[in-house]
Amino acid sequence: MKLTILGSGTCVPVKNRSCASYYIQFENQHLIFDIGCGTLRRMAEAGVPYSEIDSVMITHTHPDHVSDLAPFIMALNHTPGLHRTKPLNLYGPAGFTDFINNLKETFGTSLLEPKTFQLNIIEMENESIQNSDYKLAALNLKHSRNTVGYRLEHKHKVFVYSGDTELCDNIIKLAQNADMALLECSAPDHEPLPGHLTISQTLDIAEKAGCKKLILTHFYPAMEEIQLTRDYEKKFSGDIIKAQDFLITNV
Repeated sequence: MKLTILGSGTCVPVKNRSCASYYIQFENQHLIFDIGCGTLRRMAEAGVPYSEIDSVMITHTHPDHVSDLAPFIMALNHTPGLHRTKPLNLYGPAGFTDFINNLKETFGTSLLEPKTFQLNIIEMENESIQNSDYKLAALNLKHSRNTVGYRLEHKHKVFVYSGDTELCDNIIKLAQNADMALLECSAPDHEPLPGHLTISQTLDIAEKAGCKKLILTHFYPAMEEIQLTRDYEKKFSGDIIKAQDFLITNV
């Protein structure tokens, strides 16, 4: 599995970080985890084929995690010469079907109801699904009313994405023995944010879960000045990477 970071930022506009979005590719599968504003532009810049995306996994419906979903579906419907036939799977938390229906009401069904391919909407809440290509599990996390994190398993490789969460048992459970944990790290320890993790909390989660590699992401501006000093590195025994847009790494 290969990860490309399309957006490592938050709702706060900064020059070098787009809103949350992460691309996973393996064999014939092209997956997007969250699709915040700026994702389509980042995909074009990174050479990620938007027309080939098989599934989009949404953690929650805050704008910085979902704003490019409607433009993405519109692009699949209305790009000249593109006649997509394979289905598009949209995964999300409880209430996600209502969210999609509200998008159709807002933007018009002619834009968001595909004519040449099937749109599958799958709500996930403390459950897992298995298909021929991978296993996907979702657990409810503590952030907004309906929020999930995802665990993707493929050929003995495990990728975990937290989305937004504060400290809770389910994020440790979700990340158990992950080869790569992509965890939000919104704030420094001295400036905590409600509904989010501080850097020490993120490192503690990864250590307790036994993760092999940790990627810190979802940085508010105060995190930009934080360096991974020895005191931080001692909290987690695996590899630590501080996310940047366009970073590419193997799970």
